[in-house]
Amino acid sequence: MDGNFYLFTKNRSKGFDGTFLVFQIPNKEGNFEAKLVGKLKLHGGYSDAAITSAAINGTKDKIVLLTHKNIHVLTGFSVNDFSKAKIQKISLNHNSQKEAVTFLNDKTLLIADEKDKNTGGNIYKFDLK
Repeated sequence: MDGNFYLFTKNRSKGFDGTFLVFQIPNKEGNFEAKLVGKLKLHGGYSDAAITSAAINGTKDKIVLLTHKNIHVLTGFSVNDFSKAKIQKISLNHNSQKEAVTFLNDKTLLIADEKDKNTGGNIYKFDLK
């Protein structure tokens, strides 16, 4: 977005509390130090709040964060400050090892999960309301 990569940390700390960090790194060749541009928190346990993927829509005003059970929609952020972002949690009513999300268009997401012994290995289409 706007010449930068944005990294959303997957918090695996002991005593998991859903806190994650957002870092900005220039999208160009060279050595750079990641700049912290936000510290936010998702509510729930590990499957609810450990981020596995992120995507931004075409108008750059909405970011979705994927977890095993939910989509979290971020709005109200700026490129240099994510700390004031509003977060809306949308339950997928399904728990699997979801690892990829992308916008098909501004109202539709594609989500993929990994295959394990019994489930997964699917691509899902999800309509944002």
